[in-house]
Amino acid sequence: MIRRFLPTVLAVAVLAALGGCSSQQSDFCDALADRFDLSALQRALDAGDDAAVTRELRQLQEIRDLAPPAIKDDATSVIDTAIDTVRAVTGVTGPNGQLAPVDTTRLNEALAGVSDSAQRLADYASRTCHLKLQR
Repeated sequence: MIRRFLPTVLAVAVLAALGGCSSQQSDFCDALADRFDLSALQRALDAGDDAAVTRELRQLQEIRDLAPPAIKDDATSVIDTAIDTVRAVTGVTGPNGQLAPVDTTRLNEALAGVSDSAQRLADYASRTCHLKLQR
């Protein structure tokens, strides 16, 4: 009896999993569209408004945390490198309250390899979210 319903149960599980992926993808795309605003970060940096810089870094971190598995590694690489770069240059508190200085050796290594991840993230945003990310 159970075997007769197994295909139905598996089909429902697969559809639920696919729906979850679509939802996560949609949440990530929405966050990119709504919160990926590097001009706001630039204004905060230009104004020397450390609190606003930290808020903008937190926004970037929230976007990173929403990234679906297909782009998670690249989003993490790009956003963590951006956050660490801003922190190294400005000395602002990190989005999670980090006060320790950024390891500049590790940051330089990350900067050397981030362009491929940035391109993949931009391609994903264009192809999947129909967005053109600022550079």
